[in-house]
Amino acid sequence: MVDPTLLRPGRASGFCYFNAPVLAICELLDAGVERVYYVDLDAHHGDGVEEAFADDDRVATLSVHEDGRCWVGVWAMLNGIDPAVQPTPEAEAVLRDLTWNRGAGRNPPEHWFTTLADSPRPGPVREPVRRVANLARHP
Repeated sequence: MVDPTLLRPGRASGFCYFNAPVLAICELLDAGVERVYYVDLDAHHGDGVEEAFADDDRVATLSVHEDGRCWVGVWAMLNGIDPAVQPTPEAEAVLRDLTWNRGAGRNPPEHWFTTLADSPRPGPVREPVRRVANLARHP
């Protein structure tokens, strides 16, 4: 049975108003899955999933959000598209035709229209990411 408080009826946050990921994880746990590692790979923090399972040691969550465009490259890879390959002229035209009303008051940088790949970001892996990766490898 799903706890209705996990649906967050009093607060719509990101795209998790009904929180389908929480419902799916509850189904997995109800079916006997002992551990779930949930990776949220989009532009919004997975706060609803994080909050729903904050006190449940069976579920680990990692939210990769608003940090470069990691999620664009991930979705490209999942769909068999090499993010380093330039989009087709038709795809670039669609991107350029979009209306960009960003809160920051500026349009995206030029490379967002011509590639799905972000520039390399050398340096150490952040400690929160390292900690979650270690938990996933060594439950």
